Amino acid sequence: MQDRFHHSTVQSMLKQSVKAALVVTTSAVAVPYAFAILAHMMYGWPRGRNKYKKALHPKRVYALSYVALQELAKVRYGLLYLHWNYFYHFADEKRLIKVGIWIISL
Repeated sequence: MQDRFHHSTVQSMLKQSVKAALVVTTSAVAVPYAFAILAHMMYGWPRGRNKYKKALHPKRVYALSYVALQELAKVRYGLLYLHWNYFYHFADEKRLIKVGIWIISL
């Protein structure tokens, strides 16, 4: 009985490990390539011979994904931009000093 329980536990752990490995592999390969294909469909494929081969080269695909992640990191500053915009729109002009192109708050 105990050996049977141990065997089923090992099997379930092995199944979970294989599923986790498949999920990690899929997200590391399929997601960047899907993003690259979508980006090329929206903005155009490279010109010339072997355009698909050139566009889907692993180095280019992962570079595009890396740049996209860097750009998405800028989204966190959106709320700060809205706060600044709101402040300068409704701020009293006596509290603001304009120096060249810069506006300084007192």
